[in-house]
Amino acid sequence: MQLCKFTPNCKLKFILTHPKTVLGIYDQKEVFMVIDPKGALQDSPAVWSTTPSILSLAQDFFEFLWTTAIEL
Repeated sequence: MQLCKFTPNCKLKFILTHPKTVLGIYDQKEVFMVIDPKGALQDSPAVWSTTPSILSLAQDFFEFLWTTAIEL
């Protein structure tokens, strides 16, 4: 949250529940998904993909979470 105070294009939102999936989308070309979102990230297996259908699924999931998340 401190970083967003000094970055004009940064925006944070919050969801009320623990996410069932932890993922990162990079340059809209690659997706990284953690298999065990409740475990330690460094210990959990993960999937890295450039497959367009998996990337689209991840993007749609993110957009859904973003539109339903809460701004503080």
